[in-house]
Amino acid sequence: MKFGYPAGVATTNYGEVWVADRDKNRIAVFNNIGQFDRFVGDYGAPGGQLSTPEKIVSGKEGFLVCDAGNSRLMLYDRYGNFEKKIESSDFGYPIAAVRDSSLLWVLDGSTSEVYCLDSRNEVIFRTGPMLPGDTKGLKQPSDMVMLPSGRLAIADSGNNRILICRIDYADE
Repeated sequence: MKFGYPAGVATTNYGEVWVADRDKNRIAVFNNIGQFDRFVGDYGAPGGQLSTPEKIVSGKEGFLVCDAGNSRLMLYDRYGNFEKKIESSDFGYPIAAVRDSSLLWVLDGSTSEVYCLDSRNEVIFRTGPMLPGDTKGLKQPSDMVMLPSGRLAIADSGNNRILICRIDYADE
């Protein structure tokens, strides 16, 4: 099987592999022995066709796909069934996302901003391109992950660096 541009990969606990194809606007799913199984988010799919899918995040609720070309996130169950859209007028090109307990962190590739969404998927905090304590703004950020220490690591491709960000949670 040929890809247009594989942009993100995620796996399940039982070995299924999901691959985001940025050029063909869909997710290709391979079974646990590496054989193609099905497409997710292609033309006519429930919830709408993906446009330039980027990162895929595997979690207990299923798969979260950064549907960057449509300025939204898509949630699919572990079988590839559409669950819901996560949209915000703040999103320009959501390139990466990661969960931290009940919070969802989203990295925007076009605005170089980081958004924090609450359990209702509403933006409760945003920062960028200048991050607190940094002397350079984010430039062409491309990915992020939550480290076991609870810090957020951001790939700042335009500045050739990885930023490690400490998150302070204020008591309310």
